[in-house]
Amino acid sequence: IRNQLKDKAESLKRALNKRALQQRVLLMKTKSSNNTSKYSTTPAFISVPELQYRLESLLISHPGIKTGLLMAALLLLVFGGGSLYQKVTGFSSGVALWRTWCAVSGAEPDFSEDPWQGKALVIFMTIMQTFFFAFVLSLVETGIAGKLDELKAGRTPVFESRHEVILGWNPSLPRVLRQMKLSTDSNNERRTVAILAPMEKEDMDRTVSEAFESSGRGLHVICRSGDPSDPDDQKLVSAAKASRVLVLSSKRGQGSIYDSHVPSQLADNLVFKTALALKSRSAGD
Repeated sequence: IRNQLKDKAESLKRALNKRALQQRVLLMKTKSSNNTSKYSTTPAFISVPELQYRLESLLISHPGIKTGLLMAALLLLVFGGGSLYQKVTGFSSGVALWRTWCAVSGAEPDFSEDPWQGKALVIFMTIMQTFFFAFVLSLVETGIAGKLDELKAGRTPVFESRHEVILGWNPSLPRVLRQMKLSTDSNNERRTVAILAPMEKEDMDRTVSEAFESSGRGLHVICRSGDPSDPDDQKLVSAAKASRVLVLSSKRGQGSIYDSHVPSQLADNLVFKTALALKSRSAGD
């Protein structure tokens, strides 16, 4: 009797454990499905603002894709319009494509004998041609404006060799430039000096022009904006190809660009860092 009771108790315990495990698994599945439906970020459809946002992000991250989209739109307009024009007029595919291209490019073939469907299609392609070339003009204007901004900001590279480079900025720079100009004028030679400093290009150009009492063609000064201790920014002035490089120390109290955040004990570290960056760039090139 004792053994039978023991067996029944064990079988009942196993049944209870199995049922509890099943209920636990079912509860976990229910919670998982609820969390998935609650925190799911995949929408059923993409709205127009989201589509516009993704398109803008794509154009910003890949500027060259604008040209690809432009060519794709042109091909779609010519071949799609040519196919429709062939169906409504009965011309061959070659003639239809040619007349479609004439309508898109602005040429003026004779469409007077086309049926009204063909004339309506030509009018539509002419309207699309206006939008297409407006987009082309805006693309060209944006590219030119971007290049002008780069020139204004002093972020375009200098393609010089055997020139002189000045890295950094402090109040002694105008005096150094005046000495260079005197040497250039006395020797009747031409020299090119490229300056790289963490300042606005317009401010540097103004200071350089004010440093010279008289104009001359012997000394040509080019200013670029950047970090003198950054090897990538040193490429802007072709520091690796320079005949001489002058690194200016900037200490607190000199009125330099570093005056607000670089104490005097760290000025030598900046010069050392700039020299190391210059050495690594020269060794790499």
